[in-house]
Amino acid sequence: MLQDHLGERTALLRASPQAWAQMTPLMEVVARGGKMSAESIKAHVRALKQAVGQRPVYLDIKKLEPCTPTQTSDGERPALEILHEAARARGLAFMPVVWTSSNEEHLGIVANTNYLDSQGLALRHRVSGVAIPNGITLESLLKARLEHLRVDASEVDLLLDLEYLDLDSEPSARWVAGLVTQSARAGTWRSIVLIATSVPSSFGNGIVPEHSAKELPRREWTLWRNVVKRVEQPVAFGDYAVQNPVPPPNPPPIGPWANIRYTLEETLFVARGFDTRTRGTDQYAELSTWVTSHPSFRGGAFSHGDSEIATWSASGQPQVPLAGSMEDFNDDFEESAEVARPASPTYWRGVGTSHHLEQVTEQLRQS
Repeated sequence: MLQDHLGERTALLRASPQAWAQMTPLMEVVARGGKMSAESIKAHVRALKQAVGQRPVYLDIKKLEPCTPTQTSDGERPALEILHEAARARGLAFMPVVWTSSNEEHLGIVANTNYLDSQGLALRHRVSGVAIPNGITLESLLKARLEHLRVDASEVDLLLDLEYLDLDSEPSARWVAGLVTQSARAGTWRSIVLIATSVPSSFGNGIVPEHSAKELPRREWTLWRNVVKRVEQPVAFGDYAVQNPVPPPNPPPIGPWANIRYTLEETLFVARGFDTRTRGTDQYAELSTWVTSHPSFRGGAFSHGDSEIATWSASGQPQVPLAGSMEDFNDDFEESAEVARPASPTYWRGVGTSHHLEQVTEQLRQS
């Protein structure tokens, strides 16, 4: 589950064939500021195509209602319809995403896209964000959505999205396994995917103190393994890489604090510095040495992100962070402030995501 930021796209562009063979990313096209023009939608698609090529992706939209009227040369049309049309025109191998909470117009747009492209689709159930009315079961809700979409479950990937696993309300493996079992009664899905993350929206408030390093448990990984043991159906693994599901504010009201996020087998290693607006970005060189000194550092050859960390650790200066052609797309975005400068949050999200993709897909190959 990746947000469509330049850093994440760079991570996909640099991902190894082995990683790609083990994953299908869901890209959330983020409407910065809660709005998008038709031209900016098309620019997002051009940039995404550059990153993923012919590989399949799920395509969703974030911070904008999918059916928001958007002005085009042919008059106003729903934003999601424009997104799907642009993706089709660019030859993007995409599968549309619809939610169990979607209204009839949203369901209709996705049903029409599936009819035109025959790639199948993803039905995303936000477990904590959807209130199921009394008398309605998860099984009956899913069956109703399949009927609205005019599709058989065998053409649909069911995404059970737990989003952020809050320590105060984290679901048990037994309860989540029950959701999987209920979902399986609704039909023979093309796949069932369990998605969650334990990456908080901020490392402040004592989670990782300033100028320190700490390992945070990857509770989504532990939960998935425990659920798989309890159910008969195959359940695929999904997460949000090194990012919380809620996009960071742009610009942030305070900070940002320098930090590097490095995924290990059971934990997320976080090296956190100071506010970059008061201490600058040179501190990333020191944070990089903390990562390279960790006994589980995989070495600069493991991924593009590891190479960047190793270079910062050795000299304090980054390599060229992006394939040059990727930056060309920024001028086409309305949100032109998103540039992956060395030491910017966007750049370091890409570094962390690059390593994460290689680490987790390797674990899945070995599991």
